Amino acid sequence: LVSAAPSLKLHTSPMMGATVEQFERAKSKLSTLKTDPGNEVKLKIYALFKQATQGPCNTPKPGMLDFVNKVKWDTWKSLGSISQV
Repeated sequence: LVSAAPSLKLHTSPMMGATVEQFERAKSKLSTLKTDPGNEVKLKIYALFKQATQGPCNTPKPGMLDFVNKVKWDTWKSLGSISQV
């Protein structure tokens, strides 16, 4: 999957595996970015984080007037059942 930022590629293949240490290192680097990667990339990172830490989305869909949480939920739910590992 290629995001709106041309130099940033997010791979969500179930064959891709990362250690917890690698994941934590990548997560800590997010706060050091000099430029904002944009909402689309941040949503994908959020969804991948939720998938990695909690597994497939199993929470009820937020109400239609809860715009921010609905978009986050939709993005997480779109990952389906790719593995946590």
